[in-house]
Amino acid sequence: MSINLVLPGLLWYNIEDSKYLYPMLKIDNFKKLIKKSSVTIHKFGYSDLIYNKLFDNNINGSLANFLVKNQNISDKYTTFLVAQPTNLRVQNDGLTPTEPESLQLTSVEEHSIITIINNHFNHEIKVYYVTNNLWLIGLNFSLANSTFYPIVDMLGENIDDYLPHGEHNILFSKILNEIQMLLHDLDINKNRKNNGDLPVNSIWMWDKQIMPLDFLNQETTSVETTLVNTLYYPCCYRDSSNWITNIETLDVDIAKTLNQQLYSGKIKILRLFIPRKNDTIEIKLTYRSKYKFWKNNNFYKIIKDAL
Repeated sequence: MSINLVLPGLLWYNIEDSKYLYPMLKIDNFKKLIKKSSVTIHKFGYSDLIYNKLFDNNINGSLANFLVKNQNISDKYTTFLVAQPTNLRVQNDGLTPTEPESLQLTSVEEHSIITIINNHFNHEIKVYYVTNNLWLIGLNFSLANSTFYPIVDMLGENIDDYLPHGEHNILFSKILNEIQMLLHDLDINKNRKNNGDLPVNSIWMWDKQIMPLDFLNQETTSVETTLVNTLYYPCCYRDSSNWITNIETLDVDIAKTLNQQLYSGKIKILRLFIPRKNDTIEIKLTYRSKYKFWKNNNFYKIIKDAL
């Protein structure tokens, strides 16, 4: 059996802070895995993994265009983007998005918000429901030279640094602001606030060229891929206390078992993937891997040497 374990957030967001954090961690089982491994850097990020997994690795190119074809949308808008509901909140003198899943929107709420937006804009733009927390939006202007970022890649960051810049960026910002004003007074949001839930005060529009990741299943034996994201959100939000607690828990609950199953030969090949925004670190070892005693037992140094 081969195991692919995806652990976003295993590498702390700031490499300089890491040299102070990692030495104080109780992660002997992760260190044991690292000392038997080889390390490779791949040119794909966390969102590539997320959306390949969501759509069974069938995407090769624009995610928005893939969804338009997948949904059989025949409307002739100039540009289609992915759209997601979010809550923008103040952090470090800026606004940062909230992951859509944490809003826990019902299907009724999502469809109601989409209908209200579409009625307001009267075909100037149009929002389409695809699946929970994932929508499409059609726009009547080109954004061909703009760069976009999925919410999952910019959690904890100031949105000003991730807004598209290009020929029609002013029009794009105008529509975004108009949607935000429209959402501000919605009865749905008033009810959510009264119930102690976060309101939907914005949507985030983006697209991404998704590359196929067939190599994840390139081994000849059966492959099981598991995503564990309990480190990712504390890492994004600079919550070092919860991050330390979670990584030490994973060391006992997961890394210890992986070591045991590698030693017994139950796992033939283990590949740990640590995805970040623009690249992914792969730590690979097999049941025959030998300890590399020349490797320093400092987790930070081992990762830093690979970068």
